[in-house]
Amino acid sequence: MIQDLRYGFRMLLKHPWFTFTVVLTLALGIGANTALFSIINALLLRPLPLPQPEQVVQVWEVSRQSGNLKFPVALPNMVDWRAQSSSFAHIAAYSSTGLNLTADDQPEHISVLSVTTDYFKVIGVTPALGRDLREEDGLTNAPRTAVLSHGFWQRRFAADPQIVGRIIRLNSENCTIIGVMPRVLPFPIQRLPFGRQ
Repeated sequence: MIQDLRYGFRMLLKHPWFTFTVVLTLALGIGANTALFSIINALLLRPLPLPQPEQVVQVWEVSRQSGNLKFPVALPNMVDWRAQSSSFAHIAAYSSTGLNLTADDQPEHISVLSVTTDYFKVIGVTPALGRDLREEDGLTNAPRTAVLSHGFWQRRFAADPQIVGRIIRLNSENCTIIGVMPRVLPFPIQRLPFGRQ
């Protein structure tokens, strides 16, 4: 076997272009397989970072006229589902957008996640400071409230422990900070600074 290995090594040295092609092909194949497995592992194999992830589902509406394309659920439909469902403990909706934040006379355009009041119950996470959303926060004429992500709270407000109750302006509208989420927040708001009702 050692003789065969020596012979093979000599042949590879004699034909450098062939050797280069073989090594490049192997490297590309291994790299592509590693990338594909990483994606499959992240999306399909690894459970969501939630308490009891097997009980959490994401629901879409489907348009048969458009070739079964998936669309986000319309809010009135979600409200009807929540009122009529006996299969789910909680149903919540979220959507991401951008808003202009004004605090301490320093404007900033930020990414925001608008959520319904049951959102934090669905993902099973409670704030590290303050509270999460209550049913009264979702009423039409209720004052606007905000829950900050941990990273955004540290970056923008220097981890101020007295942040709960402070009023900020989002798109020229007053909004009261009611809570700060823990350091690690599960999908889908891990990289977004706000959850807002």
